Formats: sequence, C-alpha cells, structure tokens
Amino acid sequence: MKDLSRQQEIVLKLNLLDSRVTKTKLLMDYYRKRRNDSIRRIQMLQLKQIHLICSIMDEPIRYRSVWTYSQETTFWEVQAQAMSDSEFKENFGMNRKSFNKLCEMLIPMTKNDSELRKCIPLDKRVAICLYTLRSAKFYSEVSNIFGIGKSTVCILLKTFTETVLETMKKQYLPRNFLTPEAMDECVRGFEELGVPQCFGAIDGYRFDLNCRSSDGKEYLTLLALVDHNHTFRYAYVDSHDSWSYLTLYNDTPLPKMFASDTIKDRTKFINGTEIPVFIIGDLSFNLSEHVMKPFVCGITPSDPEKMFNEKLLQCHKLVDETLTQLKARFGRLTNGIPTSTHNAANLIYTCCILHNFLQNENDHLLPQWIEKQLKFDDRLSKNQTQEFESIEFNLRAEEIRNCLAIHMYDTKCKRRLS
Repeated sequence: MKDLSRQQEIVLKLNLLDSRVTKTKLLMDYYRKRRNDSIRRIQMLQLKQIHLICSIMDEPIRYRSVWTYSQETTFWEVQAQAMSDSEFKENFGMNRKSFNKLCEMLIPMTKNDSELRKCIPLDKRVAICLYTLRSAKFYSEVSNIFGIGKSTVCILLKTFTETVLETMKKQYLPRNFLTPEAMDECVRGFEELGVPQCFGAIDGYRFDLNCRSSDGKEYLTLLALVDHNHTFRYAYVDSHDSWSYLTLYNDTPLPKMFASDTIKDRTKFINGTEIPVFIIGDLSFNLSEHVMKPFVCGITPSDPEKMFNEKLLQCHKLVDETLTQLKARFGRLTNGIPTSTHNAANLIYTCCILHNFLQNENDHLLPQWIEKQLKFDDRLSKNQTQEFESIEFNLRAEEIRNCLAIHMYDTKCKRRLS
C-alpha cells in the first residue's frame, strides 16, 4: 500500500510539472508573436519613411510664402514723413527734434531682423507708442493705421514704458530729488512768486481704468509734487481705496524726506522765527512744519491772511496746470487706460517722465490742447473734488504760517512804498 501511494504521488507531481511547462511554453509563444508583430510594424514604418524621403528629394523645395497677414500701410513711412512740424506734433505730442532725441535715448528698444521676418524699426516703434498715448485710439485702430497686429501694439507699449522707466527715470524723475541744487532752484523760483522757503506744490488726480482687474480696483490715483516750472519733482501712483490725498501723502516717503537733516540745514530765520523748507497743499492736507495750506478765514479775514491765501492759491495752481498739461498731451490718460493696474501705473509714470523731458527740451503744448482739456475737466470736476478738510492742529505750524503771512504782507507794503 505504501508503494502504491508513493507511485500516485509521483504521478501527480509529474502532471503538475507538465502543466507548468505547458503554460510557460504558451506564454513564450504569445510574447514571441507580439515581438514579431512589433518588428513588422517598425519595418513598415521605416519603409514608408524611405518612400517619403525619396519623394521629397525628387520634388523642388517649396518655401512658405506668407508668415503673417499682410497689413502694410504707409502712414509712418510716407504720410508722417511728409507732415509739417505742427501736424507731426499734433499726432505724436512732440516736435521732430524731441522725437529724434527720444529715439536716441531709447536704443534698448531696438530689435534685430530674424530669419523669418524683418523687425519694426526703432523710430516706428517709438512713433507707435507715442501715437497710442497721444490719440487715445483703440489698439485695433492703431494697429490698422500702422499696419501691425493688435497684440503687437500692446507688446510695444509695455516695452516702451519699461524702457523709459529704465533709461530715463534717473534723469527726469529721480527718487532722490531733494538735492542742494534742486532745493536752491525751487526755493528761488517760488521766492520770485512771493512765497519764501517753498519747494513745490502737491495735489493729486484720479485716473479711471478700462479693465476689470482681479483685485477689483478700477482706478489709479496720481499724487504729484510740482515745482515753479511745471515740472514733476515727485510722483506716486497707487490704487488706494481712500479718496483722501492726505492718506496717499502719508503712505509716501515725503514726510520723512522733508523731516531729514538735508531739509533742516535749509532752515531760514524770518522775523526771528525758524522757517523750514515746505510744500503747499490744499485744505485736505494737515497743516505741519513742512506742509502749508491756506487760512480758513472767517467773515472778516485780516489783510495778512488774505494776502497769504492769494499767494498760496497762486502757487498751488501750478500743480493743477501741470496735471492739465499732462492730460492734454497724453489723451490716453483721461479716456480710460485699457490695461492692468500694474501696467497702468508704469504708463502714468512714463507720461510724467516724458512730460519732464519735453519741458527740459522747451517743447511746450499747443494752446488748443489746453483749452480742449479744460473743457473736458469741467465735466469731470465733481468726480475729482476733495469734499473734506483736515482740521488737525499744530502749534508750531501755526506759528510758521502766521510769520509767513506777516512777512509776505510787509514785503508787499514795502514794495508799494518804494
């Protein structure tokens, strides 16, 4: 019995081994067939590639005839070159001399020709951007006028603003503007207007954006410090929720800069009172040692107070006139800026720099531009008015303001007697 059971066990093991060998053989046959099929497909593909290469070699080479849609125009190449000086200035916001100098300063905007197409020349690049800023036309209209794509206009304008900020900001809108030379020039200029120790006038303007940014802000506010020559000495752009220019002023480095030792060294004694260098603000600003504003007069203001208010309003009008000039020259600013908040801020800074550049070149605005802009501003005056007054009291500032009022009144009386 034992021998029989042993034989059965051996038979079972042999059957099991045979089944495993059979399965292994079937698997090997299956994978061998898949490999042969793959080799056959690869050979067929190689054969097709050989036939395709042979057919291409037998035919002549064909080059692509068109890389872009043809939008060629002759506005810049022909019409603009034949324009009179006044027509050129009307279209591009500056005369030819200023335009040529600007092109020399913006050489980093130059591009080289590629193997596929010729690049847009530097002078045409600058002209497209200036025309876009000056005319406030839609980007699609500008693209049709200059024979380029709409996206190209957007790219050129972005590149233009970045290049202006990089190459011209240090010269025409420097961060460190309170240099001894600048303070001497500005204080002397305002002293000729009858206000001693004044560096400039400060005010702001709110620009609307024609875009829906992710953060929900649809406007930008420009806070500008202007000197006696209608030149921007400082500009700050922010999408602040508050209407108050005082809030923006406190967010800038200006309060600390005017409290620095550089300003303290310029203190002048007038009638026994220390008068520091200051700037002129409107009634929305706090009266401080470095920010003067008009008296809030009663029914019967004193002669010195009346005289002081007249002079301050005359000087503060300079910043309003400068902002009007900026908007009149660059119509894009007041017709809605169709770009993101960040790019719009760079665009506003760029316009301020170009304004200073043109002031330095004595390239002044045409009278009809100012007249047209003033009519436009009259319709928007309600949206730009500061409807509140800061009433913070500062004893030291009151002393300085009273001393200045008496000094300016006495000076006028002496001139009359002489």
